[in-house]
Amino acid sequence: MSAIRNTDTLVVYDSTLRDGSHALGNSLTADQIERYARLAEQAAIPFVEIGHGLGIGASSLQSGFSTLADGEIIAAALRGLGRERLCCFLLPGYATVNKDIKPAMALGVTNFRLGCHCTEADVTLRHIDFLKSNGATVIISLTMSHMATREELLEQGLLVQKAGADGLILMDSAGHFIPSRVADTAAFLCRGLQLPLGFHAHNNLGMAAANAFTAVENGFTLVDGCCCGLGAASGNCQLEVIAPQLEQYGYRTGLDMAQLFRLAEFTREHILREIPFSDPLNIVSGLHGITSAFASHIKKVAREFDLDPVTLCTELAKYKPVGGQEDLIVESAVALKARRQGAPER
Repeated sequence: MSAIRNTDTLVVYDSTLRDGSHALGNSLTADQIERYARLAEQAAIPFVEIGHGLGIGASSLQSGFSTLADGEIIAAALRGLGRERLCCFLLPGYATVNKDIKPAMALGVTNFRLGCHCTEADVTLRHIDFLKSNGATVIISLTMSHMATREELLEQGLLVQKAGADGLILMDSAGHFIPSRVADTAAFLCRGLQLPLGFHAHNNLGMAAANAFTAVENGFTLVDGCCCGLGAASGNCQLEVIAPQLEQYGYRTGLDMAQLFRLAEFTREHILREIPFSDPLNIVSGLHGITSAFASHIKKVAREFDLDPVTLCTELAKYKPVGGQEDLIVESAVALKARRQGAPER
């Protein structure tokens, strides 16, 4: 917790082994996790987030099964990483206190990030209370934060601040933000909140590093990134880019840059399957504000219904879906297919 409270140094969260799981179909091996964790320890990264793309407890038919059970993932990470650096992400609903949090804590996890939709922070309050009463560090991540006004985000921030959260991260789950909006939102929240704030950037529209840097320039002290930008859809803010860039402009990260570059090389050679990039589907989903976690599901359903994924994404956007509503992808495909089959031949 002391690292989070130190405002002289930015606090880096490495989401590669969690958000990157989206891009890898949740198929990381124990060896990959352990080796990555060992290199992250050497790079002095304060927090390394692990797990299924949607967090512990999320392995399922709906969101995709993970190759390893949560306990196996945690154990592999702890073989290379000190427990004070290990962090588990979870979404209340997928994860519960008894089924998922208690077993993780029994294995040595003391740092947690709780995700929730940007206007539904109240669903985290019971989890915050349990974790804080058991000595854990708790960061709240507001997903799809582009869907809320800055005033609504402040309201949610005040709620979790009062509940005892140790920090708040805005998740640009769709890669929809642009720097000017980040600057306005960050400055506004810094004036109204007392807890550390951060920004989790996706790169659908090519703005991840710019958005992350802008957030820091306007008072945010938690920096989120992934090695090689590995993450859902177009990936995330590239950690080995944003960290030295911040250092170049006078911010302190506390990272060992030489070791960070080694970590990036390991990721490229032993984990990465393809370089994250903004294909038409990812661009359209970013423009429409659809969560990056849906990208693989949209492609899968498009194949099953013989549809163009970009067209399906555009149809899906009419429903304004949020995380956890993967069923709307199928519903959109059915509606689109029905309209096409009912249309007169040209």
